[in-house]
Amino acid sequence: MPKRERQSGKCIYCRQVKPFGKEHYLPRSLGTFRGFETLNNRICTDCNTSFSDIEEDFGRKSPEAFHRKMLGIKGRKHHRLHNPFQEEYSREIPIAPIEILGKPLGTNLEALWEPNEGKNTMQPMCQIVIIESGGINRHIHITDEMLENPSQLEDAVKQIDFDRAQEVSFFASPEEGVKIEQASRKVFPTKELFWKEPPEGDIQIDIVGLFTISPKYVRAIAKISFHYFLKHFPRYVGDEPCFDDVRQFIQSGGNVRNSNDIEKFVRFTRNPIIPGINPGCRQDWQGHLLAATVDYYEFRVKAGFFVGEGPDVTYEVFLGENPSRIEYEETCRHRFIYFDETHNGEEFRGEVQEV
Repeated sequence: MPKRERQSGKCIYCRQVKPFGKEHYLPRSLGTFRGFETLNNRICTDCNTSFSDIEEDFGRKSPEAFHRKMLGIKGRKHHRLHNPFQEEYSREIPIAPIEILGKPLGTNLEALWEPNEGKNTMQPMCQIVIIESGGINRHIHITDEMLENPSQLEDAVKQIDFDRAQEVSFFASPEEGVKIEQASRKVFPTKELFWKEPPEGDIQIDIVGLFTISPKYVRAIAKISFHYFLKHFPRYVGDEPCFDDVRQFIQSGGNVRNSNDIEKFVRFTRNPIIPGINPGCRQDWQGHLLAATVDYYEFRVKAGFFVGEGPDVTYEVFLGENPSRIEYEETCRHRFIYFDETHNGEEFRGEVQEV
């Protein structure tokens, strides 16, 4: 079928005639890629701007946010800096900061960790670690804001229950340690905290990441997939009735009431996107995979982010049933590969490759 590019017309979402915007179907929070082409002439500027809401949950409070910080990938320059390991985030529903719990090999002391930005390594966060009966570890994360505000730091120290604690230690730099000691003496003048210096050099740790995934995050996955599909199957405009449900889900959450409704559009699986490239298996490259398929029954997309670095997850996104019922199958696949360190001075963070 011929390519259906439009220079003017109705937005596929609001159905109004407005100026079209250039849509980055892969969010800019993941970096810029040489060879990337935006989705044009489909979505008005107003609707395009509204997607920043769901993309922020995707880029700032998610497994992807963890790997962005590990690799030092930043979003647009005018966006407010946000530390997902220290701040709650969401415009509507507060989402707890990301927690990475880890034990250095050979020890039983579990601590909170965060990435050394851009270095692909980790370091202990500033924190108080309480070992309670039964060897249970509890953590009080000391944020930068607490360290700058003595009353907030004292409130944090007050969370220690010495009656239940078998051992109380804190991880901190010398400067941070002085402030924590001062606060603890003021709150608990007869008690003592033991200071532990953050370990130096390369050490191995077993870690577990705790992420709160919001409904907006899932809608962002659907948006990335749908717009990728429209870019690489341009004979579909996106306003066809078969896409009504997924458009409504992306724009407003649709009629979703529970997780079963969400799985109508986005499913979390361990199925490989490309044979031989399984989720969680390390590759000789870092980046993302997207693959779109049209067959006799339906339109669908598979997506994987930070392949081989992130969780063992493939996102399978159902876009709609194929109304034509023509007996054929067509697939397109692309990977978005980050450059190595020798290319960091370039405008682009990586490049797009068709698979």
